Amino acid sequence: MGDSTITKTFAHKSTETTKPCVAAGKVSGAGALTDGVNVASVVRAGVGDYDVVLTAPGIPITDRHISLTLREGGQIFLATSAGATTFSVNCEDDGGAPADLDWEFAVFRTQPA
Repeated sequence: MGDSTITKTFAHKSTETTKPCVAAGKVSGAGALTDGVNVASVVRAGVGDYDVVLTAPGIPITDRHISLTLREGGQIFLATSAGATTFSVNCEDDGGAPADLDWEFAVFRTQPA
């Protein structure tokens, strides 16, 4: 379960939910999904606040890990992971103020399907 799994998922647009990486996406600061697998939508809810909805089937919160990466300076946080198909993200600039930044995510299954 390394970066090659994510790269392979993007390259082949896999929709299998039994693989370790079950969803991934690249998001612009404006909230546009620029590339993704098993992502229903990304909505910019406010400056630096984004809501992500994954396609079904969902993964129980206790059975997944969400990895977040900024594509530029700043900070990124998982704000909430409320449901089997939803989570929210907050981005801040280096000074701690909310900021619209480009970011990526990957959702990994941590328990067998």
